[in-house]
Amino acid sequence: MSKRIFFKYFSIIICITFFINGCMYYRNIPDIKELNKVRYSVDNLLYYQLISHELLDYVGIEKVEEILKSNNYFNNLERYFGYAPPEKGYYVSIKAQYRPATVKAVCAMALSTVLTLTAIPAWSTQDGFNLYYEFYVDGKKVRTFYYEIKRFIGIWIVFLPFVWVNLFTSSKKDAFEATTYQFINDVQPYLNINSKNE
Repeated sequence: MSKRIFFKYFSIIICITFFINGCMYYRNIPDIKELNKVRYSVDNLLYYQLISHELLDYVGIEKVEEILKSNNYFNNLERYFGYAPPEKGYYVSIKAQYRPATVKAVCAMALSTVLTLTAIPAWSTQDGFNLYYEFYVDGKKVRTFYYEIKRFIGIWIVFLPFVWVNLFTSSKKDAFEATTYQFINDVQPYLNINSKNE
């Protein structure tokens, strides 16, 4: 067998081993069941701006925009593309910042996968996202709401029979959804709310 064919099959085995023997879930996210109970209506125009790394957090940012556009809270909404906050009305700048795994965790997972086909466990607990919701009223910053989303990634051959559990754990979409509802809950005191029902 030539070296080229060997490395091709070896690479395929490594990729399959890494993705099949891994468990991943997001943690440090608010309980959406409690947050979803709060309902209010704001007629004032809310400008919103999404600042993200498209490749890393597209699914999450898309969910944030979907919730804002749902008309459950803000009746008058407009996406904003300017550099400075608008002079009138409410404005929120939403920034998702990816926080990579530590070098130690990445090296451990790579070595575990390549050298032992995940026979030795390796994990990462520090990567995830930092979400910043900067809220302005009439061009003046009122407050920055900060939410930290952590992600656990673990690889180990023993996880193989339990990989199906990943289908029932929190995803990136769930994490971004929960923090958006947390923001909607936290920003209430700064809004001119017309009606509120729970």
